Amino acid sequence: MSPPGPRPIFPEVRALRTVAAERSYLLALVALAPATGLLYAWLLQAALLGTVQPWILRYVTVPELLFSLAMAFLLPAAILVNLYLRGHPRCDGASGRRAGSGLLPALIVGLAPNLLCCTPFVPAVLAIFLSGATLLSVSGPIQHFLGVDAPLLYAVAALSAWGSLRIASRAVAGPAPAPAICCEVQDPR
Repeated sequence: MSPPGPRPIFPEVRALRTVAAERSYLLALVALAPATGLLYAWLLQAALLGTVQPWILRYVTVPELLFSLAMAFLLPAAILVNLYLRGHPRCDGASGRRAGSGLLPALIVGLAPNLLCCTPFVPAVLAIFLSGATLLSVSGPIQHFLGVDAPLLYAVAALSAWGSLRIASRAVAGPAPAPAICCEVQDPR
């Protein structure tokens, strides 16, 4: 019998190994990851172009493609680890209340730039609080931010999904292994 190899440092790796050990979760991850990536790429363009035709996928930009790939892994992994926690209460421990946090904000922030850019939604909401020249001077920069700086919001959404995966993974993986002591402390006397 050979000694076990070093355990991974990241709780996400330990948790995904634990979850993927059950065949149903592994198959679900393999099925959901490409579907989620394709859905995200399609939704980002559908929200921006206002149509749901299959041909809109040819207009996916590099930041949108990278974001879709990140979410293709992060969202299904976070959802499956959270489902694993629900089915295995022994893993839940003290962080059970926090498991799943971050998924909804990741979904909302990820689609917000393309849903809000170049639509009358932002000026309509601002019109509730502002009027006249103030409305005209404020809505433009907000829509410009949503249109031009959307990759920043994509990064926030991906980090939120990763944070949710990390919170749930810590509950599944348990505490990190104690580091090995490689040498003795010499007595200074």
